[in-house]
Amino acid sequence: MGPACLQAKDGISVKGANSSTNPPPAPSKTPEEMRKLFIQRAKKIDKISRIGFPMAFLIFNMFYWIIYKIVRREDVHSQ
Repeated sequence: MGPACLQAKDGISVKGANSSTNPPPAPSKTPEEMRKLFIQRAKKIDKISRIGFPMAFLIFNMFYWIIYKIVRREDVHSQ
């Protein structure tokens, strides 16, 4: 637990809380590293989308047609 657990409800820190220690800054990345990271993320999104969108479409259609048939059957029998 960090310094957040040592704060009072009004936001004033408790005496003895070591709030002066900050985490070291993250090392900056070169443009080439950033480009590779961007490409890796894009490929991951593409892989997920190739499976996710067709599955969502299939599931939506299954529920749609099942509900459509149930509602239509009730309408036909009520006449």
